[in-house]
Amino acid sequence: QPWYWDANGYTDTISTYRFYATLHHNLVPFEFHLSVNSSLTSQPAVTQVSLSQYWHILGNSLLTWAVTTASVNSSNSMTLKFPTTNLWINWWNPAQTFYGGFSSNLTYNIDNAPIFVRAGTIIPVNVDSSVTDLGDTNSAGKDSVLMFPSGTNQLVYHRPLGEGIAYEDVTLSVAEGTNGSVQVNSPTSRSWIFKIISFAAPTNVTVSGIPSAAMSYNYSSASNLLTLVATGAVFTVSISPLSGYATVVPPSPPIPTNGIDSWTGGGADANWQTTNNWIGANNPPIAGDGLFFDGVTQLNNTNNFTPLTSFAGITFNPTAGAFILAGNQIDHAVGVIAGITN
Repeated sequence: QPWYWDANGYTDTISTYRFYATLHHNLVPFEFHLSVNSSLTSQPAVTQVSLSQYWHILGNSLLTWAVTTASVNSSNSMTLKFPTTNLWINWWNPAQTFYGGFSSNLTYNIDNAPIFVRAGTIIPVNVDSSVTDLGDTNSAGKDSVLMFPSGTNQLVYHRPLGEGIAYEDVTLSVAEGTNGSVQVNSPTSRSWIFKIISFAAPTNVTVSGIPSAAMSYNYSSASNLLTLVATGAVFTVSISPLSGYATVVPPSPPIPTNGIDSWTGGGADANWQTTNNWIGANNPPIAGDGLFFDGVTQLNNTNNFTPLTSFAGITFNPTAGAFILAGNQIDHAVGVIAGITN
């Protein structure tokens, strides 16, 4: 009962509830597609769940975190460690990306929960209002498709037919590059709206397979969004250029650190917590510091911090010897980098 909270001093509960209820409505075609895919392949719609990290992935495409008292501190900050092997895109700001396997501290509140999209994802949606900024009332009755291109991507979309379980397969493809394209292969002619992230304004957009008058487009540089509107069954829209996430990877936000500490190995032993083994912001380091290794002193050294202490990365400078790092596991926010000058 969100209206109860707004009646008792809160101001945005109803609007927030409306947004997420509408977003769920928007995703019904995608959820239907995943249900059919589960039936055909025995693969679950929710492909990964991490109880320790409070996240799950819907269809290998949408990553969400649960916002709980256990996962958020008093300043609404969460430490998010992203699933490995993928580039993840911030739903609220598609120009912001995060690399799989790394952690970032991000701030969230009631109206922008942690939602991320895997680069290369194609998501069919149902839009009939402007509540979620995925379209407006003019989108009603049309097939809307969100595209986050990374190289060449394809989705065999199990498109629902009516309110039951019947469906037809539609092949949707997007390819980025100097000569990019969007392709549709549908058994039935339909009205389509494609919302495509591209980090460069197209200089030429043409269509084949349908009359040119059946396709229109516009580009917003403010949101890096190319919108294509077309009607047809089998057609190709050629886009020059189409600059997606493989062509132009936006920088990830800076990762907060307490400071930078460089290994000298000048301490009484080779433990990380031993005084005089480091120079820099902290001696010895503290959680959140970036650790740099250089030289050839005490190459065999041991992390004796509490297991899973978080550091903002480990970097080996170009002049570093053949270090062997032993001891406890760390929770790294940036990863291991070789050959970088401090």
